[in-house]
Amino acid sequence: MHARPAPEPRRPGRPPARRRGRSASRTRPRRPFTRPGLAILCGLCYLVGAAVLPFAHQPGMDDADRAALPSVGTYRAKDGSTDRATIVETNIDALITRLHMIRSAQREVLVTTFDIRADNSGTDVIAALFAAADRGVRVRLLTDGQAELLRMRSTPEFHALAQHPNVEIKAYSPPSGIAPWTIFGRYHDKIVVVDDRLLLLGGRNTYDFFLGGYPTDHPSGDRETLVYAPDGTGTIGGPRTSVIPEVRRYADAVWYGPDAPTVLTHLTWGMSQREVDVAAAGLRSHAAAQEANDPTVLDDAFWRGKTMAVDRVTLLGNPSHPGTKKPVVWTQLMALADTARTDVVLQTPYYVANRAMTADVARLTQRPGRRVRLILNSAVTGDNVVASGDYRYARPDVLATGAEVWEFFGPDSSHAKSTAIDDDLSVIGSFNLDQLSAYGNTESVLVIAGKDFNAALRGHMDAAFAEAARVKPDGTYDTPSGEAPRPLPARRAVMLRILGVVTWPFRFLL
Repeated sequence: MHARPAPEPRRPGRPPARRRGRSASRTRPRRPFTRPGLAILCGLCYLVGAAVLPFAHQPGMDDADRAALPSVGTYRAKDGSTDRATIVETNIDALITRLHMIRSAQREVLVTTFDIRADNSGTDVIAALFAAADRGVRVRLLTDGQAELLRMRSTPEFHALAQHPNVEIKAYSPPSGIAPWTIFGRYHDKIVVVDDRLLLLGGRNTYDFFLGGYPTDHPSGDRETLVYAPDGTGTIGGPRTSVIPEVRRYADAVWYGPDAPTVLTHLTWGMSQREVDVAAAGLRSHAAAQEANDPTVLDDAFWRGKTMAVDRVTLLGNPSHPGTKKPVVWTQLMALADTARTDVVLQTPYYVANRAMTADVARLTQRPGRRVRLILNSAVTGDNVVASGDYRYARPDVLATGAEVWEFFGPDSSHAKSTAIDDDLSVIGSFNLDQLSAYGNTESVLVIAGKDFNAALRGHMDAAFAEAARVKPDGTYDTPSGEAPRPLPARRAVMLRILGVVTWPFRFLL
């Protein structure tokens, strides 16, 4: 037998060689995460937890909160209001109305919106604002911080507008990774105020999906209220009043508050001043072409002809601070609906209710002789697939309230947010019947008292009902064939089922 060679002497400072083989690998403990991986995991947990958990707590309205709200009787009071109003229903009319309002401005234009984009209709509005600023009009544009971060910073047209000396742009609660609770709870109001004489308030964002007749995939219909104060705005509480100063103070609370910094004060990295100058020249020529193509005389007779007399217009708004909020608009909306003697119609794009909201709707149906109808997008037409997925599972709870549930099957999605109460009270605004609108977002609606206005609103609602089907208690549709007017594609059905399950624990964010 050969003798084994003597082991090589170990050099000073050199660690002993590790034995290869299965036993050696067992002696090395495996770490589930490296230090960088653990840091990333902790960061993600902080980001998600700090963004989501604050909204899991949904504060209620106590007796003191309810006592501070106006009495429901005041919304029908005839107090000498000078306001006239009309409904802006079509997307084309919505764009034209905005352009006419901005062209009418002599002192100031205030535009607030959740989202604005420099597409066809968005550029029409931006160019009109630029032209107004050239005339010496003060222009204020307030957007949600997400829109400013995702779209406006990289767009030369917005920088050109921001550089105009008569323009200021602010963004509500810009999202921050350091403060993740700023990610949810957005600025959802859509308001245009011109010279304290014209007001447009509703649910439309400022881009092609909601405005104009430009070609776009699956446009969404919506609804707004145009208010005209022909004799001036008067003073709140005086003999002659208007809702417009009240709306302006509501918007100014955000504008001058700590949660809306001025943005676009310097060029985004990678953008040149030459690009911005070219964009400014393009906006000026675009506005000139608009006015040449539409020489309408925008005098008092024009605005009076577009509007009708109403008894009173009142503003309802959520608290304006970022983060979770008390459900002010929802509470007052339910209180107003509860004054109905015979009929309530609730129209909403989506319906995502918690137990308290479900109980409020069920309470409306308990009065004998009162009919309560809820109309919303079907799973086929809804453009918010997450909300549609939630509704697929929550529909039995909605039917259990006792309200008639109607699903809209029109060719395009409906984004209208309105309530009709008997034959004299109407509510139109940005408020969806969902938990995020009730507890998270800033929201505003106008309550309009007047039978002619209510009749006009119900006419538009009847058109939606004509393209809707009532859901029976067993989940089928009240049609002769028992089938939905438009079948749900199989791929979309699978996606909605998955989304409904995945997002169910986070319904308070829908």
